[in-house]
Amino acid sequence: MLNKIHQRLNSKWLPLWVLLLASMVAIAILFNKPSVKKRHHKKKVPIAEVVSTVQTQYAVEIHGYGTIDPKTITTVVPRVSGSVVKVAPFFKPGGFFNKGDVLLELDTLDYEVALEGMKSEFAQAKLNYEQEKARSKQAKLNWSKLSKGRKANDLVLNIPQLELAKAQFSSAQAKLKKARQDLSRTKIIAPYSGRVLDQFVDIGQYVTPGTQLLRIFSTDYVELRVPITEEQYALVGLPEHYRDEVPTKSVNQPKAFIESNVAGKKLVWTGTVVRTEGTVDVSTRQIFLVIKIDNPYDTNGDNRPPLKIGQFVSAKVKGVTLENVIVVPRSIVRENNYVMVVDRQSKVKRTQVKLLWENDQEAVLSAKALTQGDRILSTYLPFVANGSRVKIKGEVLAKEHGKPGHSKNYSSVVKKIDKKGHS
Repeated sequence: MLNKIHQRLNSKWLPLWVLLLASMVAIAILFNKPSVKKRHHKKKVPIAEVVSTVQTQYAVEIHGYGTIDPKTITTVVPRVSGSVVKVAPFFKPGGFFNKGDVLLELDTLDYEVALEGMKSEFAQAKLNYEQEKARSKQAKLNWSKLSKGRKANDLVLNIPQLELAKAQFSSAQAKLKKARQDLSRTKIIAPYSGRVLDQFVDIGQYVTPGTQLLRIFSTDYVELRVPITEEQYALVGLPEHYRDEVPTKSVNQPKAFIESNVAGKKLVWTGTVVRTEGTVDVSTRQIFLVIKIDNPYDTNGDNRPPLKIGQFVSAKVKGVTLENVIVVPRSIVRENNYVMVVDRQSKVKRTQVKLLWENDQEAVLSAKALTQGDRILSTYLPFVANGSRVKIKGEVLAKEHGKPGHSKNYSSVVKKIDKKGHS
């Protein structure tokens, strides 16, 4: 009985004893916890690369694209009717011809007959005119002997008859000239040296005045229209011309190099910028330069094929030379045209610059906002603030190896101008 009572008492107080023991353990841990050591984090200074600025000169080169156009293109039509009886061997698309060559001939029989008839009419009119001149002269002589000072009328002096004969003679003379021209026009003569673009007729076809025979174009030179922006146009160096202006000096004609890939081979032609079209395209706000390429169809020693009308090519135009400028990689010029200059204390300073010219690789800056030897941050640091410190990569490596540090000089990749003006 006593054992049962003792077991009941123990089971009743057991949870209390467990809770008391756990509290004692927690108090012991709380008063005996290890001390926490505070760690001081140093702000990490980023390592970056810089380039040193060098004042130099830079030859602007403008790139563009366009298609080859002929200088002169003509649609040849006949002035007379007839059947085509003969065509030249080159009378086909792509054929070359010289000025004065006969392109094709029409049947001449009708015009030969007409010419002989006009010769007969002309001879008769000339005879009548000479006879009337003789009659008029004789009438004046007779009247002077018999008139006794009286004035004769025109009919007595044979003047109306003479004027009629003279008019008939002039008309016959003009008709004879036209008959000869009509006969000569049965031969279609090339107005200039060129090449056949399109052929519309052949032997046996009957043509009338206005019928399109063929289209031809001149080959002394071709032209290339290259669209450029208004900013690029200012750097081409073409002088502006005004109406009634008398040029006082030779006109500057910038050189251009025309490139095309034919069968995997890069071919180059040389041309000159001769003019602009004088208007701005309202949709693109661009100006068209016109490049002249002389003798594009002449033979050459490198077996270069001739340029073709409509061929798509690229052009490099030599523009003006910018003096006292700084050339840097295009990637280091930030949005809104500013660069990050690193001073002697390795602090970053945001500097606004004037961008004079740029392409995919380089940016040409005015030297006014920068000085010779300024170090410009070339590593992209997205969150660098004005006045932040950076470590120069070259100086860090130099300290690790015990050597004096230096920054990269971009002058080794700046375009240099040789005596011929090529960069």
